[in-house]
Amino acid sequence: MRYELNRRLVNDKQSLPISEKEYKSILLAKKQLHDCYKLTENYGLVVESYRAFELAKFELELDHMLFSKYAYPDLANAFIKMTTPVTSLLSAFRYFIDTAPHVLGSLGGKELALKFKLKTHEIYDSCFEYRFICALRNHVQHEALPLHNYAIEGYWDTKDPETTDHANSISLEVWKKRLGQSKKFKRSVLDEMPDKVNLVFALRVYLSKLSDLYAFMLSSTTKYATKARMVIDKFKSKYTEETGLSDFGLCVMASDGDQVIAQESVFTDWDDARIKLMEKTKLLKSVHRSYITGKIRKRETD
Repeated sequence: MRYELNRRLVNDKQSLPISEKEYKSILLAKKQLHDCYKLTENYGLVVESYRAFELAKFELELDHMLFSKYAYPDLANAFIKMTTPVTSLLSAFRYFIDTAPHVLGSLGGKELALKFKLKTHEIYDSCFEYRFICALRNHVQHEALPLHNYAIEGYWDTKDPETTDHANSISLEVWKKRLGQSKKFKRSVLDEMPDKVNLVFALRVYLSKLSDLYAFMLSSTTKYATKARMVIDKFKSKYTEETGLSDFGLCVMASDGDQVIAQESVFTDWDDARIKLMEKTKLLKSVHRSYITGKIRKRETD
């Protein structure tokens, strides 16, 4: 078996022989970078799903302020508009949690996957909102929609009639009595529920805890990404230095005589995308204490 670096270009025959050990090290590095990309991509999916949820909420609040849509068809349509991103967000939460142990296990073995699961158990035991969203997510997957009450609220934010501003907000509620009608909803979570759960707050708290889990993933996998990138970059540099050619279209190949048995591309543009995505999707550990407001902040002037 012959192993080499070569460019996948027409009439380009300039190859660089490598050992079987070097060949396997390149394949392992590429797999590890792909695994690290999956973790970042999956967290990005969660953040974008949450963004869609908050945008839908803000859009309906703005519509209410501008048009005062109180007719039943308007409210029914608004209910669907809010239920859709909530359901999508719950699915993104589930996907992130379910896929993480497999990817982490691929990178760091069973021990790292187990550490992640223990971390999720710690959060589950310490946070009602996390437990509630987990139970609600399963309920939505198998039985019913997540939202029980959609209420438009308009209120004055202070008691002073001269300085107060009128605020418009949407309240999303999940009712204990409705969930109690289900024979499958987790009883331990149902028992500790108040009569009504503010779904917006619960989703934000859950996302903050998911951000904690993502921070754990990053701290546990950065060493694999760093080492793997160094391996790929080393062989790219080795090829360009010894052949005098660019690394454009570079591949690692295994051949038996004239027959190519395996061929994998060797480039890092997609890993650069992982790094950019990491920079974009920041940790959201305090998202449950943050919100967007259109209120004009009064500032003292000199």
